[in-house]
Amino acid sequence: MKAGSISHHNGLSKALILIGLILTGGGLSYFVSFLFIQFYYGLDVFANPSILTNFSADGVIPALKFMQLMNSLGAFIIPPLLFAFLVSENWKSYLAIDKRPDVVVAFFVIALMVLSQPWINFMVWLNESMTLPDFLSTAEHWMKDKEKSAELITESFLTMNGIGDLAVNILLIGFVAALGEELFFRGLIQPYLFRTTRNIHLAIWLTAILFSAIHVQFYGFLPRMILGAIFGYALYWTGSLWVPVLAHFVNNAGAVVLTYIYGTGQSEQRIETIGIESGDWTYLVGSGILIVYALIYIRNSAKVRA
Repeated sequence: MKAGSISHHNGLSKALILIGLILTGGGLSYFVSFLFIQFYYGLDVFANPSILTNFSADGVIPALKFMQLMNSLGAFIIPPLLFAFLVSENWKSYLAIDKRPDVVVAFFVIALMVLSQPWINFMVWLNESMTLPDFLSTAEHWMKDKEKSAELITESFLTMNGIGDLAVNILLIGFVAALGEELFFRGLIQPYLFRTTRNIHLAIWLTAILFSAIHVQFYGFLPRMILGAIFGYALYWTGSLWVPVLAHFVNNAGAVVLTYIYGTGQSEQRIETIGIESGDWTYLVGSGILIVYALIYIRNSAKVRA
């Protein structure tokens, strides 16, 4: 196998190869996961896959975490890396992972994600307040059921009994998920849509919509889409995929750390309520001003270096 070996293929051929890599990687990751779970955790997942929905059973949550790790590797990390290697001799540049972010820009990205929390909370509240017309009631019930299932899994994953569980979750939910999703969506999908549409803003927002939709959580669709757009513009302005990876990591890992702190009783302030309670408009206005400043700084600093 040689770098750039399929660079001469047409767009459709490349797309089919990418789909094949994703399906193969995803399928293998599930098979390997099931084998490992069957023999290591003693859960008969081949005969009874539904056993993995019993989150209180011994070994189920660790097994699900292992499955998530393998799925991230098999479907989101390895396929983009392999595909980039096949289509370009300079595969690191193809994925925009050859450029390190400026330290000051990295600081502003971290600050941006922290400052965004009140607005993220507000958008979650706004999204949850939306109701569908009566003729879509069946779809709405399905969405609510999916949301409840996702909440149960999330709560089970974020139940931490010590610093070891915290470290595992930061690695899995923070770093691995951020790296995999950014490689796939901002590293591959966004540039492909840009080459297709010749409109970077359309490419960024379409990618953000796909990014949010793939999570199949309607009541978190709006804030996740906005975050996806922020990640997309971060890549566009800086030319480095590591910038949206950092932003994504801070968002995910921050939620993990705060959940751990709440669980230990070290804080009674729930950060997810900031921005939606009575009188919190000052937080929204203040954070909004600082968010705009951070975004302008990141954009302008990238222009200066260019």
